[in-house]
Amino acid sequence: MSLQLRSDKKRDNSIDIARGIAILGVLYGHAMAWQNISGTALTHWFWSFHMPLFALVSGYFYKERPIRHTFASSVKSLLAPLFWVSFILFFLNEIGEGISDWSTFCHEFIERVFSTISLQVSPPGFWFVIALFNCKIILAIVSKLNNKHKWLLLAVFSIIVFFLPKHIDKFEISRTFGLMIYVIIGIYAKKNAWMDKHVNTISAVILAIILLFAGLFFIDMWRYNMPLYILNLLTATVISYALIFYCKLLDQLKTKLVNPIRNVLAFCGRHSLMILSFQAILGQRFFQSINHDAHIQNAYVLMLIFVFSCVVSTVILNGIRIQTNKFIIKKMTQEMNRNSNNL
Repeated sequence: MSLQLRSDKKRDNSIDIARGIAILGVLYGHAMAWQNISGTALTHWFWSFHMPLFALVSGYFYKERPIRHTFASSVKSLLAPLFWVSFILFFLNEIGEGISDWSTFCHEFIERVFSTISLQVSPPGFWFVIALFNCKIILAIVSKLNNKHKWLLLAVFSIIVFFLPKHIDKFEISRTFGLMIYVIIGIYAKKNAWMDKHVNTISAVILAIILLFAGLFFIDMWRYNMPLYILNLLTATVISYALIFYCKLLDQLKTKLVNPIRNVLAFCGRHSLMILSFQAILGQRFFQSINHDAHIQNAYVLMLIFVFSCVVSTVILNGIRIQTNKFIIKKMTQEMNRNSNNL
């Protein structure tokens, strides 16, 4: 007996579900950290795979394109949200503290613009966006090489850079090459159709056990210790695969109980960067303001409120965006019809 994973040619909804779980893990981890709570079992479970999974999926969907196209699309999809979030946080902080000197305010704003554009200011959680942007540009350059082993060579080079005695912290270069390995794994996964392989029942049970006890395999990938890093490559990759596998099975279930859960997770996965933006904007100030309220003592209540706020804000903003696009398309259609009638 074997379990066959079906593929959606238009969009693999299971990948969105897996990313949705991962981004909720980011929200949970940050919410706990902002309340000075760390080392929980659920935190270790999420952290055993969440960043590697995002990088692996990025590699899985990587397409070779001209460097200028990759740069332009990456600036639009990755850096633009970083810029806006950085500026929003700047104004929120300035307004919260009160603007007493406009000259100082203008000077600090200019500094923020420069530091943000030069990728030296990173809102909470956005270090990954900068590292992923770097990965995409490096991939676009390497893809032009006429060498069939170019991805393997890039993987070896990434490990060497990652473990240099003096780590390069500017522009998240060190983390870029730390994540690059997972991106390359994703490229090979797509090339060899690893996500579409038959999985027998015994293997499925093993994957379920690994996924259930993923927290036991948590290794801090930023502790630059070669044996632990290599072990983390193995465990994080297998856990990511196990999660995607069961997300594919979840996507195939069509029941009234499962449908809402699947749809919410898929929505979070499709709009993970927008959710990340709201967690950066709402994050620290959210907990600073609510922690003053003495009758709310439960850290998990605060965490749930925070997660709910980020997701609902994303739903609202996405709804506004959809309605705006519909309005623009309607106006353009009316204008085209008017012009055709005049002709």
